Amino acid sequence: MLQTNMDEYFETIFGYKPKKRGTGYELLVGAVLKLLNATQDVTHNVIQEGKYSKDKYQIDALVKNKFATIFIECKDYTERNKPTQRADVQKLAGALNNLDINAGILVSATGFTKPAVQYSESTKLNPNAKEIELFLIRPSTEKDTEGIMLSLCVSLDLETIDHENSKVIPIMDIEKVQEILKRNGYKAGEQYNAITNRLLKSDGTLYKYISEIVNDKTINPSVNGISSGEFYFDEDVFACIYGELIQVDKLVYEIRHKVKNIPEFIKIKDKAVLVVKSQDGQIDRIITERQLKSIVFNSDGTIDYKGRY
Repeated sequence: MLQTNMDEYFETIFGYKPKKRGTGYELLVGAVLKLLNATQDVTHNVIQEGKYSKDKYQIDALVKNKFATIFIECKDYTERNKPTQRADVQKLAGALNNLDINAGILVSATGFTKPAVQYSESTKLNPNAKEIELFLIRPSTEKDTEGIMLSLCVSLDLETIDHENSKVIPIMDIEKVQEILKRNGYKAGEQYNAITNRLLKSDGTLYKYISEIVNDKTINPSVNGISSGEFYFDEDVFACIYGELIQVDKLVYEIRHKVKNIPEFIKIKDKAVLVVKSQDGQIDRIITERQLKSIVFNSDGTIDYKGRY
């Protein structure tokens, strides 16, 4: 769809077009100003009475931060494809002189004429004038985004313990183990199966879980995916067999690992939407669709940012 003005461009992003001509661009500008500094208050369509007269001034967007209150004026001349003129800057300067507002920003979708830029610069030199900064906010092009990464896809190889093929062998006095088994009815050659995860102190209280020791040994597996070695204890440690404590001298372990691939573990695909440039060169940004979709336009005119970029 070919847009002839910024209201139609607003519609392609947010899915609706405001009824009043120019409102879409005003809202886009307000959204950009909120994204540039989420801590400042941005309100769309503010009516304010003059200090020295009863004139009512319609302010496209009013920005308040801890340093200043700023009058935002928006000009969308995309249909006629003409830059914003000096007269627009002068009109804003006249309004500022009659308002309890610190400064102004004139925003254009098509750029500025040289006389407009010169007049803006004069407001920064004139001690009796309030400063007016010029901003260009327009749709982005492919050339604007050269060298900028807008898409990201990360696959994850997750390494976990292969419990089925791993083994941990507690080394104990085999003769003492055989004596305990014999007293409990086992005969030579019979298999004794036991499941335990607990290693005990001499008083029968817990020393550590075997799984805890094993997990500590899987931080840096070898190249072939196996962690192997011996673990020695810092005090006497026991296993319980039929209620009797048998000292464990060490653990011999061979921990095998397996890798599970998680495709598209992180997937971000964004789209450049707007170019933002200030005349003084302090701001030169690309605003994306993902950022704009985190903006909320409230019914009272306030503009909020509800996301993370």
